[in-house]
Parts: sequence; structure tokens; C-alpha cells
Amino acid sequence: LLYSAISQFSYALAGIGLAGRSVEGLTGGVFHLINLAAIMLLFYVAAINLAHGTGTYRSDMMQGLSGKMPFTCWSFIAATFAIAGFPPFNGFVSSHMIFEGLIDVGSVIMAVAAFVIMLTRVLILAYLLRSAHRVFFGQALEKYSSVRESILAKAVLLLLVAICVFTGIWPNSVLSIIGTVIPR
Repeated sequence: LLYSAISQFSYALAGIGLAGRSVEGLTGGVFHLINLAAIMLLFYVAAINLAHGTGTYRSDMMQGLSGKMPFTCWSFIAATFAIAGFPPFNGFVSSHMIFEGLIDVGSVIMAVAAFVIMLTRVLILAYLLRSAHRVFFGQALEKYSSVRESILAKAVLLLLVAICVFTGIWPNSVLSIIGTVIPR
């Protein structure tokens, strides 16, 4: 998760670095930072819920938890698609704006940067889905037979997923606020 956060933060900084060259890229970079806060919070709440339920932080010691922790499982997968930039999640809109900003600048270096960013999104999707598969699917381990999700954990996960979907479907709810700071 930390590597994902670092790469996504760098991605947002690429958009912010377009200030003066692309308003779309700059706005996308700021929006991506906001989206990244919601997405990473969703990941970390899921991870904390896993650690609390299983008694370990080691994902290699977990397996088959989707039946015991379905909200955590599907929230983790939603966060994975959000951070990889899939619609209808918030990461799609902001990453697309950054990508457009990089291409609009018109230089070869920016086009290469856009390609590298697209490639890293595919890699992030691959390793996070692999992690989700390892932790949540497969044969359930007997030692986790009593694992349960609390109502509070479910509510927080649902709220964070709703935020990621809401700002993905209605990005202007956030972009209008950003637009007051960044003139078009």
C-alpha cells in the first residue's frame, strides 16, 4: 500500500507540476491528491480491519477471508480499481485530467511521462489484485473461523466507497471547489 501511495502521490505531483502549462493537468493533480486521501484511507481502514480481525499484519498469513470479511474484501477491491483509475471511481477522473494535461503540453518528454504513468497504473492494478486474491480468496484457514467485521468497520468502509464513487460520478462536486482556487 505504501508503494501505491508513493507512486500515486508522484502522479499527482506530475499534474501539479504542469502549472503554467496546463490548467487541466494542474486541476487534475490537485483533484488527485484529494482523491488519493479517500482511496488510501479506504485501503488503510480495510488493512486495519484485517489486522484487527486476524491478529496479524502479515498478509502472507491470511487466506480465504472473503466469506468472513465481505465488506473489507469488496472495499479493498473497490479501492484497487479506484487507485488504478477505473470508472466510476474518483481516481479515473483525476488521472484522466493529468493524462490530458501531459498530452496537451505537446512535448515528447510529457508523452513519455504519460505512457509511464499509464504503465504504472496497470502494474498497480496487477499487484493489488494479486494481494486481494491471496488474502480474500482461496481455502479459508481454520484459525480465522471466528473472524468477524464490526458494524462500525462496515459503516466506515461503505462511507469511503460511497465517497470514491460519488466523486467519480459527480466530479464537479469537488472540481467546482478546486476551480475557485485555480482560475481557468
